[in-house]
Amino acid sequence: MPINDAFDVFLSHNSRNTPLVDELKRLLVAQGISVWLDRDESRPGLHWQVTLENGIRASKSVAVLIGSDGLGPWEKEEMHGALLLAVTDKRPVIPVLLPDAPENVPELPMFLTTRTWVDLRPAMTQEKIGHLIWGITGRKIAEGDKLRDSSIDALDNQMFPGTQSRFLDPHLLHLYEIRGTSFLDEYYRLLKHFHHPAPIHDTLDGLVEIIESLPQNRGALASVSGFAATGKSCLLTCIYLRQIERFRGKKTRFAPVFVNLRHYLSEDKGVEKTDTEATTSILLNEVRQLCDVARSLRGDGLMLIVDGCEEYYRHPRQKVIDGQLQTLVEELSYRSRVIKIVGVGQSDHAYPADRQSNVLGWAERDDLVQLRRLSIDDPAVDEVLAEYVQINAKDKKALSIQAMQQRIRGHRIDEIDLFVLSLIEESIRKKWAVESDGLEALYSSYCSEHIQLADGKHAKGEQAIPAVKRLAAEVFNFYVRRPFRESTGVPLQAEDRHEYDRVRLVGIPHLHATVKEYLIADHIIDLIVSSTQDDARRERFIYPYGINRFVRSIINRDESMQERVLAAIKHHYKDSMIRERIHLAYLLGRFKSSNVCEEAKSLLQTYLHDHSRENGEDAANLPAMDSIEFRQRLLLERTLSISAVYLGDRSAAKAYLTALLNNPLSDDLNRGFHLEYYEDAPRIPNPEVMIARDDLEIAPSKTFEVLAKKLEADVSTKTIRAMTSIELHTLCSLCLHRHVFGRLVALKRMRLLQIITEFRRLTSPDLPAELVSYLEMVESVLQREHASIGSVFSDLHALKKRRRAGWTTVRRLGDEEFERDCDAPESVSDHIWGCLLIAEAFLPEECAGEESYSKREILRMLLIHDLAETFTGDKPSFQKTSEDKREEDRLMRRISALSAFPSLSGMRPWRDSWSKLPHRDGINAKIACDIDTIENYWQLMQYLRTPKCIIQDAELWAADVLKDLSTEIGRQIFRSLRHPDSDLLRWYANETVPTMSSKP
Repeated sequence: MPINDAFDVFLSHNSRNTPLVDELKRLLVAQGISVWLDRDESRPGLHWQVTLENGIRASKSVAVLIGSDGLGPWEKEEMHGALLLAVTDKRPVIPVLLPDAPENVPELPMFLTTRTWVDLRPAMTQEKIGHLIWGITGRKIAEGDKLRDSSIDALDNQMFPGTQSRFLDPHLLHLYEIRGTSFLDEYYRLLKHFHHPAPIHDTLDGLVEIIESLPQNRGALASVSGFAATGKSCLLTCIYLRQIERFRGKKTRFAPVFVNLRHYLSEDKGVEKTDTEATTSILLNEVRQLCDVARSLRGDGLMLIVDGCEEYYRHPRQKVIDGQLQTLVEELSYRSRVIKIVGVGQSDHAYPADRQSNVLGWAERDDLVQLRRLSIDDPAVDEVLAEYVQINAKDKKALSIQAMQQRIRGHRIDEIDLFVLSLIEESIRKKWAVESDGLEALYSSYCSEHIQLADGKHAKGEQAIPAVKRLAAEVFNFYVRRPFRESTGVPLQAEDRHEYDRVRLVGIPHLHATVKEYLIADHIIDLIVSSTQDDARRERFIYPYGINRFVRSIINRDESMQERVLAAIKHHYKDSMIRERIHLAYLLGRFKSSNVCEEAKSLLQTYLHDHSRENGEDAANLPAMDSIEFRQRLLLERTLSISAVYLGDRSAAKAYLTALLNNPLSDDLNRGFHLEYYEDAPRIPNPEVMIARDDLEIAPSKTFEVLAKKLEADVSTKTIRAMTSIELHTLCSLCLHRHVFGRLVALKRMRLLQIITEFRRLTSPDLPAELVSYLEMVESVLQREHASIGSVFSDLHALKKRRRAGWTTVRRLGDEEFERDCDAPESVSDHIWGCLLIAEAFLPEECAGEESYSKREILRMLLIHDLAETFTGDKPSFQKTSEDKREEDRLMRRISALSAFPSLSGMRPWRDSWSKLPHRDGINAKIACDIDTIENYWQLMQYLRTPKCIIQDAELWAADVLKDLSTEIGRQIFRSLRHPDSDLLRWYANETVPTMSSKP
């Protein structure tokens, strides 16, 4: 058989018969036959002879078309090649007489004349086309059967509700068939509430027109993205159905094609290599047929809609299908204009090295629509419930807004999506008992209701719970344990190889993403509370938000469950490895019962203390800072701290905020954690990787939205939670690093600026001063429409232009005034250079008797001691007020906060060093102050030698200089600079000092 059965038939033809050949292809495609035709498949730039050969090899059969002009020159070559292959693999080679073929057919090769002909003369009737299809496929058309219409109505017959209907949401499709086109507008109004930001158009028609205006180059791709169950599939279905209507009404020339990858990735199929290849072949053939049908219907292009791409842990077939489908789409783009729209789940991003292999090239996608879950506090919730009830209500008594609100409160649901609404509806109609609070109760009832045993019978009553538990174990094995062990080289056990052959859920063609999350979470808790074997601990790591929201709900089912989980954590923690402790530490911070929370908080404080002690005792043997082990220790510290904060420990919040502000590695890990936890970045279940570094190429869309909403709520209520400072820093850090690399969109920048402005207005002492300085720095950077490290750092370079005011300012002592006037006073940076010159030349490397002496520290103090004057300008010390000094301190804190950028980490100690100078705190500060005094005096000597300078208080200054020096090193430097035979105003022997009372 052919090496690749991508096409049903290769049409070998004489180029003079093009119109008839095109008509024949259109008729065949309308019947679902995939056709290889040279001008549609020959890619520019490739050798066309090779392309023809590959086309023949890729086709299950070859039709040699003979018209009025006989065989073409290359047609003869194609025929000979096809006949050779027919001998080796029994491929059908079908001679076909086109309608204009002469009565006396020209002489043909013997091997061709011995084969059964298909005669389409004088016209291509249904009977004759059916005869040709029999030769191509081996399927004989029964007498009386009608072929599919090849006119524009074939769009309905072939693509809807036939071949593609299995891809569409069945509930939505059912309502559409009942209510018609107005239903789509009604449903779009409901979906708009889940858009974030606001919908790009108020109507479905407007949205579709925007899609049609998108670029149609090969790399262009629009996406509908968002969390699972927020309506991506429903919106894509609405777009497809509306485009069907528009195409039928001749309002568009883009024929829609809908493909759902989930249909080819269902969990109850095998995953061996042969199955993967077979599944991929089926997918590609069906997509190709759908596209050929669409293109044959007078359309100028295709609107290709691909759904089913959201998978937390990618299916074993997914990578193969991704690559093959991308290749097919590229081929389609060469042949016609193709608009590509894909439904993208929040975890469908690849690491940088894998970006080029993403399905449909979505690394270059434009997020056309972003969908979110809706907080139960959102003002739009009541309107959402009203519209949902209106769409789905079969009778007013069975479903009402009040009944849904009651269930939402009863299950303590804090955010809603379309799937949760459907579960609430089913719980009302079927009168499910609310056995416990929490979202997990809804999903538990749903799974128990729909579980089916291997023999096809529904599990009822006591059978249902163990059946759900078995399904949860299989889901966990398939999507967590199996990929984890494969990625870490751990041998697969027999139970790891089980497929979904024992139990399954019915009523849905696949496991809905959120159902999968619930089942994984349920098995995670079962492993913790019931297992004591090391084997069950291998997969312990922090899971994404979608899974963890169910983990939190399950462990808080009741106080008894919380106590069981807490006891299991206490039992396992001490003997666990770091990566296992991280998972257990995460769970410790998620309890709700006050009694359990107090015990958990005490445990966390103990574990934090032990962690710090272990690091301190083992300081000499700590792993390298760029090693996986070191990042694991940081992650454990972070998890312990955050869990303690969640339980109300504000001291843990303060300690961890300090770590974020002062340790770039902690800051980077914290950003990477948030991107993975909220699923902006992929979470690969590999504990050797743990948490990836912050990838600046990844847009923090979901993370930004989650954190921004929390912080805006804090501002609205004027509340500072234990987590507020950490979340505020995290959001700022994510945006700050992206802004200086041109990766932050303007809307997020402006929204964050507003949040910062509002927080800076808060006067609560719970907002740490160090964080306030950090916010001021972030604000100063984000206020620039475009920023870079260089542009930020260049602000400090402006100090070179700041003139020192002390040489031109009148000084008052009591009732006396002393004039100072210099034509060209030095700049602040001139003074700093003079200080550094003296320090570098005169200071020793070590100072006997002074253990804290540091020449490096003194040089740093001198470098930065006037740095705040970059922004304030120079003001003589005798004029500075306490307010001026507070402003300088604020600015130095802001400048030091620039050390948040790894490339500016050397600025981190600047503020601490600077703060020691005014109080001469320590030997280094005292020496630095002495050198500052000496340099000022040295500059005075220079000005006194300049005829145009007037400094009337020079003699008073000189009389006090020695008293201002507080260290022996300072006095030694002064004596070294002064000539022994000179007085205080003559540092150089035999030098004449100009008259200072007036200008010459």
